Amino acid sequence: MFGIIGVTLLAIPALATEKRGVAILGALAATSVAFYFFVNVRDHQDVYVGWRVGHFMFMSSAVGIGMLLERMIVSKSATQPLQWAAVIVLFLAGLPTTLIDVYNTQDISEHGEPPYWTLMLRPDELQAFDWIKKNTRPDAIVQVDPIVRQNDGWAYVPAFAARRMAVGFPISMVPLAKYQDGSTEINKMFDESPLAAYERAAKARINYVLIGPPERKAHPGVEERFASIANLMPLAFKNGTIALYEVR
Repeated sequence: MFGIIGVTLLAIPALATEKRGVAILGALAATSVAFYFFVNVRDHQDVYVGWRVGHFMFMSSAVGIGMLLERMIVSKSATQPLQWAAVIVLFLAGLPTTLIDVYNTQDISEHGEPPYWTLMLRPDELQAFDWIKKNTRPDAIVQVDPIVRQNDGWAYVPAFAARRMAVGFPISMVPLAKYQDGSTEINKMFDESPLAAYERAAKARINYVLIGPPERKAHPGVEERFASIANLMPLAFKNGTIALYEVR
């Protein structure tokens, strides 16, 4: 972050002939720095504002840094060696975290206990997602247990089945309290009596309930409970991994 700020400041003279460009770059950089240090979403892990404004810093500095390097290459100034030395120092300051990021983004293996950063999908899951896309309305609500899947599978249905859920845990700079409360209520559906589960699903306007390995492990007997009210929640799809129950 500080390396980006430093190189951006060095780049400003290179933009001196582009006053409008300097104003835009400076405004975005100043706003990002202010948000980085003084703004927070307290109900969401105390990290995401800094993370997102870092993206803006990357974008705001890219053009200026490019112009800076272009000017330095053709420069005949006596201070050119000092300029290159400053850029190299700032580059080296940011190099360790860059190397760490390059390594981490290549790591798609699973280590230790879940949750994992890499979500492994079975062929049966892909088959179920394909069935959902082809056989349900685009506005259908397909629900999993948001508590069980909140860490490594929080976007499981929206990302892979292209369908919304009634509630889940978002990871995108929004206060979490109402999502936590809503997820706790939906979580009860997988353990309570069949009729109560149906009523809870209907009240939440859920069209399909998806049962996968995480739901089976966390809620023993959930499929038997749903099967006992086949007139209200018939089995719509099933393979070796996924079962989908329609909420009528």
